[in-house]
Amino acid sequence: MAKASDSDGSASHNPRGGGSHATALLQNVHFFLFFIRTLIICARMKTQSESFEAKKRCGLLLQEAAALLRREFEHAAGPEGLTLTQWRVMGQLAQHPDGLRQAALGKAINASAMTVSDVAERLEGAGFIRREPDPGDSRAKLVRVTPQGAVLLDRMRETASGILGRALAGLAEDDRTMLADLLGQVIANLQDRP
Repeated sequence: MAKASDSDGSASHNPRGGGSHATALLQNVHFFLFFIRTLIICARMKTQSESFEAKKRCGLLLQEAAALLRREFEHAAGPEGLTLTQWRVMGQLAQHPDGLRQAALGKAINASAMTVSDVAERLEGAGFIRREPDPGDSRAKLVRVTPQGAVLLDRMRETASGILGRALAGLAEDDRTMLADLLGQVIANLQDRP
């Protein structure tokens, strides 16, 4: 993606520092807004008249938006000393205060048992989670957030709120609801493989 530049051709400058990063973030937010509007237009098209080009455009925009969001979350996770996968594990555990089996955790983040075990080991070593035998099945491990992990989750929520706020800026509440419904349908379509 080309760098944004001022009318004289020079790169934009951010008075708070990090000029090119801030410019790239702004470009990404504008692109994401364009993507959302395009997705809404695609959803409103009549199925019979929908062309391959429109389908292709929707697919490419979905891929680009996902990549941009992934990059933003990876960038945000770095200062916390987390990988994106560790961030996702912590995010899933935040939704399950009573803990989650490692196998269910792997399914939730679409990762192998080995990957989840490795990530859990690292998070446990950092003091963010604890693993213990599941009282309902001694062969399974139950993963729970520690008090130190709860503090990390609070910081992660604040960071995620900022990223998603930027990504969804300019969208009315109704458009956000529609976007969530449309993306949910796309996911359901792809998960229900014949």
